Amino acid sequence: MLIKINTKKIIHAMVVISFVLLASCSTSFAYNNLPWLSSFWVDDYIDLNSSQAKQLKIIIKQTRNWHRQVELPKYKQDLIKLQKTFNSEFNISDLTQQVTVAKLHWSNLLVQVSAFNRIG
Repeated sequence: MLIKINTKKIIHAMVVISFVLLASCSTSFAYNNLPWLSSFWVDDYIDLNSSQAKQLKIIIKQTRNWHRQVELPKYKQDLIKLQKTFNSEFNISDLTQQVTVAKLHWSNLLVQVSAFNRIG
């Protein structure tokens, strides 16, 4: 009985530690493993055969690689600019411009996913 209680406590502790570690790097983990994780998310909504699942993973991997190389540096520059805007006096026009830039990033992502889908 004592062994079972200790085992349960160890398992609970491991689960808690795992959640803490996962939460600390969840964004990075999800981003870096997007092709693999996406199969679980997509499975909740549609059924894909093995060929379609493979094609989807390729598209997601290509998109993530493109996003990492092309878009993330732009995001960094935009965030630096936004921080400078907030550190100085800003107006509605400045904020509107930042919203427009954010929408442009989203649009670029959609266009790129569409392009990878046509290539694949």
